[in-house]
Amino acid sequence: MRRLKAKVRAYKKLVKCYRRHTSKPRSPEWDAVFSCNWYEEAWPCQDYGYSQPDDRVNVQMRYKLLRKIVRIVLSDRPEGGRFFLKTGGVYVKPEGEETRQIAYIELIYKDD
Repeated sequence: MRRLKAKVRAYKKLVKCYRRHTSKPRSPEWDAVFSCNWYEEAWPCQDYGYSQPDDRVNVQMRYKLLRKIVRIVLSDRPEGGRFFLKTGGVYVKPEGEETRQIAYIELIYKDD
């Protein structure tokens, strides 16, 4: 598992961004769910399955923490995909699995 230093304030901004761009949270289990592609674009995900390009709001460039997460995800998964955030870290689904998420990046918080 990788580690990434993050400020609490930066994490809260990502969660706020997710809530602003989705009409209802995807799951109470996750603070936020984003997806990314090979162009390093990232957007908040509300629905399951494929996000139509017209439904995507590219927010990646606005958040330094999100850019770092996207780069790590793409280093292992060049095609991109969904990732799930909760306070302790970033989670991804293993290839071919629909229900199980595994810890992928541990977020280490530092003072703001």
